[in-house]
Amino acid sequence: PFTFTGVRNFKREISAPTRQLVGDTWYDFRRWSDGDRQRHTIRTPRRDRTYTAEFTPSGSFKVKYFNNQDLSGRPTVVRKDGNIDFFWGVGSPDPSIAADHWSARWTKDQFFAGGRYRFTAVVDDGVRLYVDGRLRIDQWHNSTAASHSVDIDLERGNHWIRMEYFDNTGAAIARLSFDLSPTQPRWQPGRANHGGRSWRLERSVR
Repeated sequence: PFTFTGVRNFKREISAPTRQLVGDTWYDFRRWSDGDRQRHTIRTPRRDRTYTAEFTPSGSFKVKYFNNQDLSGRPTVVRKDGNIDFFWGVGSPDPSIAADHWSARWTKDQFFAGGRYRFTAVVDDGVRLYVDGRLRIDQWHNSTAASHSVDIDLERGNHWIRMEYFDNTGAAIARLSFDLSPTQPRWQPGRANHGGRSWRLERSVR
């Protein structure tokens, strides 16, 4: 936990990550104890107060690996990945997958607390990213390592993520991250503005 002491009514922004890794388990942010947004402003309260960010276990990405560049036919390998964060170098995800000319498709029903989220895919070579069935990143071509980002406004709840990737030759990289964007939509202020003197921030997982 983090403890802060400040002048009464002084404003401070608090935020929680969308996902976090604790040990070998990924967790999703669900809510703050004051019921406000994932990132919001509070005022130093009159009395000591604790704000707790609640996290719950996150499901894995289901992935299918294909021994071709166009995701065709039956997959050679099907498994679950807790996160998409891979640098295979000149290798491949599995001994049964050739070092070059292969592809992969990851899918996941991901919970979001609501807000504007920045999705970033870092790949070598091509990538397509769909959120709720809508194509958001379309870079399906040979490329050296490159980063592609898009900001998406999402309501609170589960949203379907699908990332498709192919490796041509040489190095193979596939990474996907998502978290709150630096800029957020103008929603109604939450219930976190309180009078007081000091507070403590905690994170809890279930």
